[in-house]
Amino acid sequence: MNAYSQVLQSTLTVRQATKADVAALVGLMQEFYAESAFALDREWAAATFHRLLASPEQGKIWIALTDQVPVGHAVLSLASPNQE
Repeated sequence: MNAYSQVLQSTLTVRQATKADVAALVGLMQEFYAESAFALDREWAAATFHRLLASPEQGKIWIALTDQVPVGHAVLSLASPNQE
């Protein structure tokens, strides 16, 4: 059974990410970037996750886990309203 099939057959938990998840989020992002041979600045990514987690009015981050192992994430970033 491949990893994808294993995830689909396991219990998937999705919850809002916290500061404690930043290292896992960066790891997931690095795996995603690697699929397209893109380099990832891990420090920049971690700082960006920390900024978004500290500013919930700007968006949300969710982390997906299977058997408590991070397997994916979703990020929603909200556009700032135009100020005139």
